[in-house]
Amino acid sequence: SLSLQWNSIVEVEALALALREQRTLTTLDLAWNGLGDAGAAALAAVVAALPDGEGVRHLDIAHNRMSSQSTSSLCELVSRLDALAVSGNPLGGDSVGALLIAHRDSGGQCELQAEQVAVRPDTAVANLLALVTAGQDVDIDAHMPPDLVRRAEAARAASHQQLAAREAKAKAAGKPKKANGTSKSKQAQGKTGAPTKAKGATGTLAPAPAPSWNRDVQVEPMS
Repeated sequence: SLSLQWNSIVEVEALALALREQRTLTTLDLAWNGLGDAGAAALAAVVAALPDGEGVRHLDIAHNRMSSQSTSSLCELVSRLDALAVSGNPLGGDSVGALLIAHRDSGGQCELQAEQVAVRPDTAVANLLALVTAGQDVDIDAHMPPDLVRRAEAARAASHQQLAAREAKAKAAGKPKKANGTSKSKQAQGKTGAPTKAKGATGTLAPAPAPSWNRDVQVEPMS
């Protein structure tokens, strides 16, 4: 096991790479860091890539500033891990509902800890969450209202789209820009070769006057 609590970890790429290469570490505590939604996505990708039953099986990512944008990532984690702690992350009721559905769909084998996750205490999802985290066998279909199921599924779908968009943006930002071999002066002139507009001017620059020695000069005869 490895505990990295309170280490101000924000960038998780190096850690994710190390987790991909090892098979002996089974318990990882990353609570009280600053992983955020990007960190949740990176950890979910690592766990999903590992062979079943190998690598990290118990993961604590409590108090890591994860929001509803981490819904799809957390659903992936709860579907594959033996234990997952997400307490102290402001997920919201719809995201927690999606997490409970994913927990049910995976057979309910993951030990889930989810306290103080921005869920109102007088709601159906709060009651279900309390039962699930207590290890009780709960019939989600019978106790989760249909409107909550719809919102939970929508929250997971929206989170997945946001994750895909973020990954596409990061991939595009990592591509090197192509050099076109055109000088700045030619780029400024434009494709048509038209005169360059002065900065802040509305028209084009007028051609410069001819040098004075090229003008016709009249010389008066000497008396």
